[in-house]
Order: sequence, then C-alpha cells, then structure tokens
Amino acid sequence: MFAQSLQVSFSILALPILAGVAAFAVLRQPRSLVSWCFAGVFASLALHQSLEAVIATSQNSWREQLLLSRIQVAAFSVLLISGCLMAISLYQSRPFRWEWLLAGIVFLTATARAGHYATLNGEIIPGCRWPSGMPCFAVNAADNTISGLLGAVGIVITGFLFWRAEYTATGARRTVLRRYLLWLVGLFVITGVVAFSSTYLQLGQVVPYGVFLIAAAILATRMLILLDEDAHTRLAMSSSRRWWLWLAALLVSVVVNSVLFPSLRIPVLALIVLGIGVMAGISSLININGTAAQSGLANEAAILSSVSAQEHEDVREPALQIFLFGPMRVLRDGEQMPNTAETWRSAKTRSLLAFLALRRESGATQIEIVDALWPPNSELDAASERNSLSALRSYFSTLRRVLDPEGPRGSDRFVVHEGERYYLRPDEAWVDVWQFDALTSEAERLLAQEHHTEGLQHWQQATALYSPEGLLPDETYLPTTLLEPIREQLRQRWLLGQRCLAATANDESSALKWWEAIHQAEPLDQEANAWLEAYHHRQGNLSSLRVVVQRRRAAEAEFDLL
Repeated sequence: MFAQSLQVSFSILALPILAGVAAFAVLRQPRSLVSWCFAGVFASLALHQSLEAVIATSQNSWREQLLLSRIQVAAFSVLLISGCLMAISLYQSRPFRWEWLLAGIVFLTATARAGHYATLNGEIIPGCRWPSGMPCFAVNAADNTISGLLGAVGIVITGFLFWRAEYTATGARRTVLRRYLLWLVGLFVITGVVAFSSTYLQLGQVVPYGVFLIAAAILATRMLILLDEDAHTRLAMSSSRRWWLWLAALLVSVVVNSVLFPSLRIPVLALIVLGIGVMAGISSLININGTAAQSGLANEAAILSSVSAQEHEDVREPALQIFLFGPMRVLRDGEQMPNTAETWRSAKTRSLLAFLALRRESGATQIEIVDALWPPNSELDAASERNSLSALRSYFSTLRRVLDPEGPRGSDRFVVHEGERYYLRPDEAWVDVWQFDALTSEAERLLAQEHHTEGLQHWQQATALYSPEGLLPDETYLPTTLLEPIREQLRQRWLLGQRCLAATANDESSALKWWEAIHQAEPLDQEANAWLEAYHHRQGNLSSLRVVVQRRRAAEAEFDLL
C-alpha cells in the first residue's frame, strides 16, 4: 500500500512539473523546432503520468484500465517520435539520408507499437491493489513481446541519434550535450527498467519512477537553456546546488506525505514545496535576465568607447575616433570629418595621423616619422633632412588645428609631444585597430580558459570591426614596406577569428557566412573550400558551388603565374 501511495504521489507531483517544462520550452522560443520537440517529449510524459494517477485513484473497471493503458502507450509513442525529431533538430549540420531513414524507422515502430497494443488483452496482477482499492491490471507479458521489441528498437535508434547529435556538435554546444545527454539517457533508461518490471514482470509499482522523470525534467530544462549561446553565461552564473536542494526537499515531502497520510490521494506537502520552488525559480529568472540585459548594454557601450577589451563602467566616449580598416575615416565629437583638402589641407596630414595611430601609445620620434612620410633616397644630405623636419613641424601644427580647431595654438588635446616622441592621447582617442587587437587577445585568453561563450563573443566583436578591404587600402604616402607586415598580421588574426566562429557555429546558415568570408579572402584555403563545396552539394545549389570552384581555380591560375 505504501509503495502504491508513493507512486501515485510522484505521478501527481510530476504532472505539473512536466507540463510546465513543456510550456516553458514553447513560450521561450516558439519558432524553434527543438523547443516544440522538447515540449512534445514532456507533454507526452505529463499525459502518461496523469493517466497513471487516474488509474490509481479512480474506481475504474478493468476495461477502463485497459483503455487508459492503451492511451498511455500512444502517449509513449508520441514521446518516442518527439524525442527522435529533437535529436535530429539538435544536429549542427544537415543529417545524412541514412539518419533520416533511421528516424523513419522510429516513426514506424512507434506507430506500430501503439496499434499492436490496441489489439492485446490484459489480466489482473495477483496481490496488487491501487490506493483506490481496485486491483492492478497489466497486459500479459507473453502477449506483449512484439510490442516490447518495437519499443526497444525505437528507444535504441533514438538514443543513437542523440549520440550522433552530440558527436557531430562542436564547441560549447558539444560540451553542453556531452554533459547532459548522458544523464538524461540514464534517467530515462532507469525509468524504462522500472516501468518494465512493474508491467511486464508483474511486480507491481515497486519503485516510484516519477522521481526519475522529475530529475530528467530539471536536467533537460537546464540543457535547453544552455544550448542558447546568449543564456550560457547567465545559467552558468546560477548555482546548481539550489536546484538539487529543492529536488531533495520535494522527495522528502512526498515520502513524509505517504507515510503520515497514506489514504490521502493528493500529496499536499509536496505541492506546497513545489509552489515554493516555482516562485523562487521565477524570481531567479527575472533577476538573471535583468542582470544580463544590463551587462549586454554595458558591453555594447564598451566596444564603442573603450580602448581596453575589458568591461568598464561609466566610460566617456572618446572625442576622436579613428577607423583604419577600409578607407580611413575620422570622427570628431561623433561627426565624420570629410576627406577633403579643405578640411585636412593635405592628404599627408591624414597619413601622419594614421602613422601615429599605428604606433599606438608608444608613439614615434621625429626621425621615425620623417623616414615613414619622406623616405630617404640615395642623395640624402643635411639640407634635405632639415627641410623634412621643418615640413614635419608644419604638418603637426596643421594636424593639431584640424583636430582641435577651437583649442589654443599647439593644442595637445589629441597629439602629445613628450621628449622626442609624439603619440595620440589614449584617453581622448579611440582607434579600431587598438580595439581589434585588445578584443582578439582577450578572446584567445578566454578560450584558453574554456570560457567559450565569452571568447566567441569577443571574436564576433573583433571581426565586426575588421573590413575585408584590409588596413588603409587607399593610403598613398606611407610606404608599402611599413604597411604590408601590419596588414598581413591583422588579416591573419581576422581569419583566425573567422575560423573559430565558423567551427563553433550552432547552425549551417551562420557557419556559411563565416566560411564564405574566409573563402573570399583566401580562395585557396582547403578547409573553407571543402566545407563550402560539401554544403552547396548537399543543398543542391549548383550555381553557388560553381562560384566557389571558379574562385578557387582563378586563384590557382594567378598563383601559377607568380
């Protein structure tokens, strides 16, 4: 009697939890196939548990029990099909045809099992009674062999597809799936073994398997949230100890309720603990989402106004913003300065500013600047050097007036001269190359420490700053020997970030964007060629495939001419 009461308590308790998890998945991301499949799994479990409670607590005849048992089997079939579709939807790349064939087999076995079970008869289990006083009823194991085999085939194939989803995943997604899928599969296997022992071996409800379903619901919810890159960090910040303390309190309340009130069909104590947990969970989610929103705004402001890649609070946006990726652009107090002779007096004035920006906080001496803007020739003499230094001082005077027209003569608001060196004032100037280097260094550091979500976010911010045109493509005064090494270094850093984002993309559409950018910059990149050709071949997009092949062949022909 105690075991039966315990099982009924857990069935009633699991019902709102499973239904709530299903509703949470759909309401959270209603356009996601994973969410709907996830909801299908737990809605089917909720239906299964509700029928379990009805069978145990109502005065049902054996015919009514048989009908409800058939509905339970149909709910399990829906669960199996939803689980199979969820495994397929978790794939980061397009599934192979044989994997779709396996999914079709699961659908056929699940529907065949429900249909076959509808033709079976049942019998009363000797010595087993529900809390309602009615005898326990089960289908004869000898008549249910085929149904059991069909269910086993569907479970094995679905488990294999989940393993394939984890095996083919990359980056943070693979880490999440590897961490949680093993536990979920284990909990469902235990649930199946317990249900098999009670139904097929006619041992009665020896172990209340509702507890395993509750634990599975909690783990699956955490996995679903972690699969979202934006929520990864937020959930990692919350302590999992509270989840398990709440679950332990839930289990204790069910046992206490069954011991003290065995005739009470509703687990009152457990429902009270459940309500407390639900309210605490809602308040935690509200707090976490509020914190995340504030953090997101702070990060966005930091990208535009901070030289460092680290987060800073209340940082004033620099008055001077210099963009060296692509054609040079300069913003003063938020307004772009025209690239005209009327504004800059000479294009060499802009080149002087670009050179100082490339030298960062260390700056450059007069000799280094003269060598860059007035390259020495074989007939260099003292007079030419004096003329170059005199011209440099004139250009510095012009640059200061252009950048700070309302400041005093020789203003050092933006350009500082200390000792023999000239440099841009870091607290007044923001340069995209500085920010790019800071973000890429921070991204590599975070990934090395296995902070995947934050590291990928820094790579995304860094690659957004870069322009495929490269560093200063329209520069005419700075020598190529000076710019090319810097251009190539920045380009390789950008390609590294693109590869990292492509390899860890959650879906093929995102990966396509990164691989296409890599291929346009490096048509001979073997990894990009292989991925793009395989992708367009799977999609049947022959025109895009032809573009990829032609781009590669053109690069090969150009390379052969060198």
